[in-house]
Amino acid sequence: MVLFFCISLRKAASVLICFLFMSTSLLAQNARFSQISSAPILLNPGLTGRIDGGVEFTALSSWQKSQFTTISHQYFHIQGKTDFKKRVENIPVIVDSVTHKNIKKPKKSNSYWGWGLNYYQYGNDLTGIADNSTPLSAYFISASVAKHYFFNGNEKHYMGFGLSVTYASGKVEEQKGFLNDKEISGGAFRYRPTFANTASSQKQYIDWNLGGYYGFRQANFYYEVGASMAHLFYPRNDILDDLETKLRHRAALHSVFGIKLSKKVDIIQKNVFWSEGLYFRSRAVDTTQIIAVWSGVEFRQRNISDSNKISFEGGLYTRSFKTVLPFATVYLGNAFRVRLSHEFPINSPQFKAYTAERTELSLTYTIGRKIMQQKEVRDKYLRW
Repeated sequence: MVLFFCISLRKAASVLICFLFMSTSLLAQNARFSQISSAPILLNPGLTGRIDGGVEFTALSSWQKSQFTTISHQYFHIQGKTDFKKRVENIPVIVDSVTHKNIKKPKKSNSYWGWGLNYYQYGNDLTGIADNSTPLSAYFISASVAKHYFFNGNEKHYMGFGLSVTYASGKVEEQKGFLNDKEISGGAFRYRPTFANTASSQKQYIDWNLGGYYGFRQANFYYEVGASMAHLFYPRNDILDDLETKLRHRAALHSVFGIKLSKKVDIIQKNVFWSEGLYFRSRAVDTTQIIAVWSGVEFRQRNISDSNKISFEGGLYTRSFKTVLPFATVYLGNAFRVRLSHEFPINSPQFKAYTAERTELSLTYTIGRKIMQQKEVRDKYLRW
């Protein structure tokens, strides 16, 4: 058992080194949020319902600025899973330890469905904290569903697949300003400033996305890999309604390595590769292409089920070694989570033009964490 654990750790370390090498070798522009873990459905619809409670509500606000412009992003989601109802109905109860009458034993569950609804907007600060000087604004309403599986009886292997559909609506108002920095813009609409700088237009479309993941878990560690593809059918996305312009694919890959440090704490190493503006049948480089490698380490509580305690988590991430992103998380009992992060540029001698900064705050309320974190099932539901 010890030998197998050591071999598996060596394999995991090898993959980790490869991801970190990718991080240093890619000249990258960046994806949207710093706190990708707070908005996993945007990354991969297959992660819908990957929570450690029954139902989760999240609000995430991001205030971003560069040397050219400022813009705010807000994201809201509600997601849950069908297994929550099963666990509530199957909590074991023993009435008579001698006759064993009225015993209710939990049923074996090898799969469950996850569901989610989310709203994302950029270009208008719903909090009223910051002014937005970018001409482009948009909002997106999405619904997603995912199926999650556990295999081999011991549930060491797990995987899932998901699909989402999105309604997108964008608007350009050049009287607000005409500098649009794609480093911090929310994207998904193509916009080119007009000569007169007086344009005003709107555009809507429907978008489809899919994704999946696979993972393997042992008592002291686990690893996971996943992939997703967005904009499956090339929707027309030019804000000034050029019929020849279409939104190209976005691909995302992720890996997660978790190692048990103690009975209470895990160390998590997470990597995300994100690329927009992709063509299936051409090697052309799209002007909206964005590539990012997001990598870092966090310390995570193994069990947050005590409603009377305050607990803490934290970590440090980077995007292609252009920025550094420290974050801190506070759990108020087993229901409320507050996460604060600030991302700022580093390595200025190599990336002199990179000036993007992001300050983000997320608030999460979870229902049913105590039920889903019972001793016999808590390791089954790995939150992403």
